[in-house]
Amino acid sequence: MNEDRNPALASLATELWDTWMEAEPEEATTLGLVSAAPRLRDPSCEAEAAMARRCEGFLRSLDAIEAAGELGVEDRLDAWAVRAHAGERVHAAARAHAATSLEALPYAIMMLAHAAAHAAAHAHAAHARRVIGARIAALPELVSAARRSLASGLAEGRPVSISVLAVVAAQLDAAGGDLRAIVATAFESAPEDPERRGAAEAVERAAVPIAALADYLRTSVAKGPRAADVVPLGEAEYDRRLAAWWRLPDRSALAKRARAELERARHDMIVLAAEVAPKLPGAPSRVATFADAKVVLDLTMVAREPSGEAVLAAYEREIERATAFCREHGTFAIPEVCHCAVVRSPELWRRFSPCTNWPAPLLGGEEPGACAVLADPALHPRINMPGLAVHEAVPGHFLQSRAWQLRFGRERAPVRFLGVPDECGVVSGTWIPHFSIEGWAVFAEARMEEAGFFEVEHRMFAAFCRAIHAARGLADMGVHTEGWTREKTGAFLAESTGMPVGMCTAQAVRYARSGLQAWGYMLGKLAIEDLQRSEKARLGAGYDELAFQARLLDAGPVPPALLGVDGSRP
Repeated sequence: MNEDRNPALASLATELWDTWMEAEPEEATTLGLVSAAPRLRDPSCEAEAAMARRCEGFLRSLDAIEAAGELGVEDRLDAWAVRAHAGERVHAAARAHAATSLEALPYAIMMLAHAAAHAAAHAHAAHARRVIGARIAALPELVSAARRSLASGLAEGRPVSISVLAVVAAQLDAAGGDLRAIVATAFESAPEDPERRGAAEAVERAAVPIAALADYLRTSVAKGPRAADVVPLGEAEYDRRLAAWWRLPDRSALAKRARAELERARHDMIVLAAEVAPKLPGAPSRVATFADAKVVLDLTMVAREPSGEAVLAAYEREIERATAFCREHGTFAIPEVCHCAVVRSPELWRRFSPCTNWPAPLLGGEEPGACAVLADPALHPRINMPGLAVHEAVPGHFLQSRAWQLRFGRERAPVRFLGVPDECGVVSGTWIPHFSIEGWAVFAEARMEEAGFFEVEHRMFAAFCRAIHAARGLADMGVHTEGWTREKTGAFLAESTGMPVGMCTAQAVRYARSGLQAWGYMLGKLAIEDLQRSEKARLGAGYDELAFQARLLDAGPVPPALLGVDGSRP
């Protein structure tokens, strides 16, 4: 970037970055920082308050920098990131988020899984294994600190969500097995490493207090007077987050747009199912309603690969096909360094995602990341595989994370990337970068569909996914601003999308647990398309789709609304 950077802002960004990495060592590891501390984050109310005080100082410094003069294009994006992330730490302390947060321990275990997945191939694998062992040894103290904070919050009369209690207790029940799997994964390439025995022994020591915490949550907290079906964000907090994180309009405008998207997706499903039905034995002879279309979709969901190895091979083929298609048709620019390998996911990923991007670590040198797949045919309907390969791999999340690594990987303090892993959003309750990350992947699916990459049955499944994205956003808003119960949320999702009831129940719990996360998919994609339309109108025949995409990737995980229509990024 040919731009003079503001030295005061650069210094402030570096100070915030260093403070953040010290407070969030697991996130530092995920970002690829080899120097990350071999310990766990402090989940206590005291640590939350101390971080908030530091962030208040950062915000005052930022106010002074912005008042002193106009910032350049890149500096304004960094300034937005400083304000967004530091501001949320201040708001978290004001709400005493740590007092009733139950997510610290599952977060620690999932971040250990991330570290273990990269340990085998990482150039600093021996150091990574030592860090993993030290963090496992620190789990008993994490349990104690989290339990003290929870007891403090309950004593102050703060409510806790039954939805979250149930999810976290179940995760803690599985923690012993998960931790053993993490050790096995981390030390797979070094079975004789003396650190392995210490890590395995630390797992057994940690399993006892973790099991006790799960029992405490179920038998005491869930049945106590502070347990509530759902603990909503409330209208004021919901609106604040929409504006502060993503520069979005009021809820009524979002709901109107989501309802229109839902109806459009349902209509497209009917039209496409009518094309698919004649090919399927047992399909309705006439597809006239959404219920008819759902019957056709369900029939297409039956086909699976014959084995786990065949699943992995199928994703390899789809990723290679998508890569070749993009290069042939100019749909997306795929650099030669963006080869996406397919690897087996560890079994503990079964509860989370059958296929996911393990991103190229931002500060991890040239380590490229991969597409991680659970090798179980039952989890992978063939109809879903092309779209999932596009979304998670190329030209979706894998391309995005690799491009960001190449663009930002040598920066001293890339503050736009704070809170990027989904687990950070769960533990902090914030989803600041999520909007552009999931928005890009859904945008990639839509562009590939427009370019003719998908067959008609895959387009039908894509319409089903679009209906889910819209319905999830409406459900999220209902839960957090309109008093919807889990039962009402599940019923709405089932009626709107045709998803199985069990899946809808799980979705209801998910959005009670992670307010606003649901909007990232649909609204992120629409925000990119809004910016795209503005650029096309401004540039006319001079519009270049690949240049537009490059601008998005070069900006990092920031709301498209910040990029403007003339390059000025207001």
